[in-house]
Amino acid sequence: MRFREEVLAKIFTYITVAVLLGIVAFEAWGLSRERSRRKDAEDNAAVLQEEVENMRDINTTLKKENGELSAFRNKWNVYVSSLTSSEVLELQHDLFMRTDLIPQEAKEEIAEREAGLLAEETDGKSTSEQSSSKNKTSKTDSKSKTTDNARTAKIVVGEYSFDNPNGENIFLPVSANTGDGENCLIYTAAYEEEGSHVIELLYEITLDESGTIARRDTTGEVEWYCVAYQAGGGWKATATKEDAGNDDN
Repeated sequence: MRFREEVLAKIFTYITVAVLLGIVAFEAWGLSRERSRRKDAEDNAAVLQEEVENMRDINTTLKKENGELSAFRNKWNVYVSSLTSSEVLELQHDLFMRTDLIPQEAKEEIAEREAGLLAEETDGKSTSEQSSSKNKTSKTDSKSKTTDNARTAKIVVGEYSFDNPNGENIFLPVSANTGDGENCLIYTAAYEEEGSHVIELLYEITLDESGTIARRDTTGEVEWYCVAYQAGGGWKATATKEDAGNDDN
């Protein structure tokens, strides 16, 4: 009997120890999870704090930029055209249908420049041929004359339109207030139909105090004045605009 009691006592002891060890292990696992959660929470808090600081910096930058934009708007607001969106679209359609308003001198400037470049290239080849064949002077002179004739023949004025083959068309109205009315300047561009040349253009129309187009011809069409153009050699006043000013005088 005593032996049996001792065995049972040991068994109960082992069971008690195992239960206690299980409890200790569970507590240790719980503490480990709690520490892991706390560490994750601290890391998340640090990240959130950093994001808050970044948001503050962004907010400060946006406030500064907003102030600069407001100052810019107040400075240039006088130059904002009074035309409505529908009027702008109507004017754009009207101008883009009238390719005859593209200054001829701008087209000729590009054509002459291209002809000059071609002539220089041809002259360079002629000079090279002349140096390599000194005994053929008469033939070289004849060839030089042929080159001059070809140079004249190569001045071909291309056709242009307002349709941009590579993207959206350009049509930007800008106001130039004069008090009683408004001179509305239109910036646009014309593109060579069979080439890559572009002519930047600045047109002018006149509006009255109510923002209605003030100048129309006898047929009722808008009177467009091309103020200046840029065909690769810098901005130049158009002869049309200068002639109009001389006629007024």
